[in-house]
Amino acid sequence: MSDQASHQSRSSRPMARLALAAAIALAPALFSAQAHAQKTLRFGAPLPLTGALAPEALKQQQGYDLWAETVNAAGGINVGSEKMKVEIVYTDYQSNTPRAVQAAEKLITQEKVDFLFSPFGSGAAKAASTVSERYGVPTIASTASSSQVYDQGYKYLFGTFTPNDHATDRHRHRTIQRREAGCHSGPQRFVPAGHCPGDGEVGQSAQS
Repeated sequence: MSDQASHQSRSSRPMARLALAAAIALAPALFSAQAHAQKTLRFGAPLPLTGALAPEALKQQQGYDLWAETVNAAGGINVGSEKMKVEIVYTDYQSNTPRAVQAAEKLITQEKVDFLFSPFGSGAAKAASTVSERYGVPTIASTASSSQVYDQGYKYLFGTFTPNDHATDRHRHRTIQRREAGCHSGPQRFVPAGHCPGDGEVGQSAQS
């Protein structure tokens, strides 16, 4: 995993917890009688465990397993007045987006999962979110960072990343500010502290 990916993974943990908490908040109205009877929440996880995306998917699977082990060791998730253990049901969609959609539907209709982790990446997550929305199954998109995943107006889709487009907009805005301040691309210049947006050191050399 790259340093950037590792940083994204670490920085997304609070958001992941918030997304999961939001999804769990819907639990009382959505859990099946079977889930209550067995005191277990079933999470479906369609992952590309084989094919081109397998190396990243295997890391993601390890993360999910660690989360489940940690939750269960603590007695489970608080749902109302009771605690419920978690179980993760995996299915391999072989790094193929149409199969990811099929895998999501199978987990919902045949495995009867209560929640769904989205497939890996924005493209597959967006495609599969249509299925989970149709069946009303809360879905946690843990690896989707494209704003196009979240601009569909879906009620059952929860994200854990700030969409890339937002970061791109901030970078574009700062670039325009620096250009207007005279901090254009080219040879380094010695400028006063605070002259260029984004600079924080006295006498810092400014580059766009």
